[in-house]
Amino acid sequence: MRCSRRTTQLGALVALNGALLGALAFVTLSPIAAGQGERARAQYMVTSGTVKGSESAVIWVIDQTNQDLVAMTWNVQQSRLEGVGYRDLRIDAAAALRGSRN
Repeated sequence: MRCSRRTTQLGALVALNGALLGALAFVTLSPIAAGQGERARAQYMVTSGTVKGSESAVIWVIDQTNQDLVAMTWNVQQSRLEGVGYRDLRIDAAAALRGSRN
């Protein structure tokens, strides 16, 4: 009886390891999700400024690698940063080039 108990425990451990190996293979070999695109590692530049018609200061964060710009302001009541706007600088540059050719 003792021998069959060891066999049962060994079989259970082998089955568990097989299931874990299958889960690891599934996670590793799954295709990349659409939101996990090939985005390059960013280099950021941050500066502060003001916006006409607003009393609070604005922080401008520029992602130089991916050419994105985000403007944020500090909400004193909620003690957090809030997004003011976003610009894709590549689109703006392309539009400026099209405008200069006309």
